[in-house]
Amino acid sequence: ERMVPLRNDAVLHDCGQVLGANEGRWNDETCSARRQYICKRSNRTYNLLIIDSIYHPSVSACVCVCVCVCDILSSVSPVNPVPVCDSVNGWQAFGSNCYKRRAGVRKSWVAARSDCVRDGGHLVSITSSEEEQYVTSRLDTSWIGLSVNPVEGGYHWSDGTPVSHTNWGHGEPNNHNGRENCVEMVTTENGTSWWNDLNCDAHQDWICMIAKGKKPIIPPEPPPVPGNNGISYYQ
Repeated sequence: ERMVPLRNDAVLHDCGQVLGANEGRWNDETCSARRQYICKRSNRTYNLLIIDSIYHPSVSACVCVCVCVCDILSSVSPVNPVPVCDSVNGWQAFGSNCYKRRAGVRKSWVAARSDCVRDGGHLVSITSSEEEQYVTSRLDTSWIGLSVNPVEGGYHWSDGTPVSHTNWGHGEPNNHNGRENCVEMVTTENGTSWWNDLNCDAHQDWICMIAKGKKPIIPPEPPPVPGNNGISYYQ
C-alpha cells in the first residue's frame, strides 16, 4: 500500500529505500546509489552456504546465491529471563517466591531461621490467605518467620516483610508464662491452619522461602571427623 509505483526508465532499480521520515513510503532505487542505512541484528548465528553465482548488471559484479542456515545463539541470554526455582534442590514455586520444606530433624526457631539464612533465604513470611493455604498443604505444624520484635514490641517477620496478614487461633497470642515469643503455624487434618505463639526453644519442622530467580546457597559437605582406627565419619 505504501510502495511508490515502479519506474519504467532504462536504469535497473532493484533495491528499496524509505523516502524520509516524513513520508515513510518505499521506493525502488539503483543498488549503486549512496544512501544512509540502518542495521538490524538478530539473536542468531548465520552460516551462508553458497550454491551458485550470477552476473548482475546493476552492480557490475557477480552476486552469490546463498542459503542461510540459522542457529540460535546458545550464549545469548534472554533480555528478561523468567525467574525460576531450584527444583533440583527441593525448592518449589508459588507466586513470586520459592519454598523449601524442612522436616525430619526438628529445630528451635533460631536454629531454623539460621538454616534458611545459610541457604540464602529466610523462614517463610506469609502475606495472604492464598499463600498460607499453599504452605499449609505442604507441611505439618511448623515454625514460620514471625516473632516478637524485641525493640519495638509487637510481631515482625524475620525477613523484614511488613505484617499484613495474620491467622491467630482462638485466644492467641497469649504469651503463656511470659515465654512465648516465636510463632508456629498449626495445621489440622482437614487442611486448615492457625497460628500459635510458642517458646522459641521448642523444636519444630520449618519451611524456608526465597525470592524466585535468587540462587540458593548450596551448603558444602561437612568436614570428616577422625574416628577409631583411622576411619573418618561425617557428623
